[in-house]
Amino acid sequence: YEGDIVSFFNDEDYIIKPGYAEVIFENGAFCLKHFKYGTECLGNFDIDDMNISVLGNIYENQKLLKESEK
Repeated sequence: YEGDIVSFFNDEDYIIKPGYAEVIFENGAFCLKHFKYGTECLGNFDIDDMNISVLGNIYENQKLLKESEK
C-alpha cells in the first residue's frame, strides 16, 4: 500500500546490500522511492530476487527511512 516501508536486497556491483524504501503511487503505478536509488515502479523489478517485505508504514515507523539514509 502507499506509505508502506519495505526492506529489500539490491545487487550493487555484484554485492547484495539491504535497503529500505517507501511505497508511493506515481503515474498510475506503485513504485519504490529510495533516497539513493530514486524512484522505480514495482513492475520493473524482479521482486522474487529482491526479497521485498513490508516492515511498517511512514506514519508508525518513520525512523526506518531516516536511519537507512545514514
